[in-house]
Amino acid sequence: MSLEQFFLPPREWCESKLNENRRCFHLFSRKTVESINKIVFGRCYHGHSPGGRSCERTLWNIDSAGNVSPAGYMCFRCSGFLKHDKEYGVLLLGNQRLEAERTSGNIVHIKLNDQEIGCFEWTFWSRFFYKGSGRFYNNDHSVSGKIHLPAFFVASNFHALGGMSDNTLWGNVTINKSRCQFQIHQADSNYYHKETPFEQDTLFSFVPKKTVEPIDDKITRLNLTEKDRLLLLYLFCRSIAFYQYSINKA
Repeated sequence: MSLEQFFLPPREWCESKLNENRRCFHLFSRKTVESINKIVFGRCYHGHSPGGRSCERTLWNIDSAGNVSPAGYMCFRCSGFLKHDKEYGVLLLGNQRLEAERTSGNIVHIKLNDQEIGCFEWTFWSRFFYKGSGRFYNNDHSVSGKIHLPAFFVASNFHALGGMSDNTLWGNVTINKSRCQFQIHQADSNYYHKETPFEQDTLFSFVPKKTVEPIDDKITRLNLTEKDRLLLLYLFCRSIAFYQYSINKA
């Protein structure tokens, strides 16, 4: 991250990252969301400072034949003196763009094509101490639920940036009064490999192995609308964005 980007507000930082990675978006921009199933996390880059945290990462798709290909990209930044007063994030999945923003308080407003499709509400503990849960819901509250943040050691460095061996996101989704529980695991560093060893490193250079557990396995069975599926995918990506995959040590 350049010194100039280090001080950018959340929205401007995300736009700078989108411009920086735009040359790779042709790898997935013609795909429809409907055609993308079995989504897995790709490699991620993290950054942090006393007044902010940021993350960007790729999303990949494993098709029915087992082939792995790029499916999307997300970037997120929060900043502010009081535990990140502002936050902004973008999820690109196929040909769709979803944005989420919080400018004050605990409510994150999530939009698809400039129309709000749902919200996420931080609690006191989850926003200030990164512990506990947050509540989400779509516009008519037909889809709602809770996301529980992974456990962590208080003494760790921002707990999310040093890597954890068991960083599992879990929670429940209620859809028209039917309830579904989910668990999402971060892959460890051995799940990614570089197909072309001598090319310059980018987020899209590192391909996840076919054995990675899809993050959307449970929600694809729930017969969701496209916008509700995107809402959940963004929340999954955003909520675990700062939990770096564990690094196996010999």
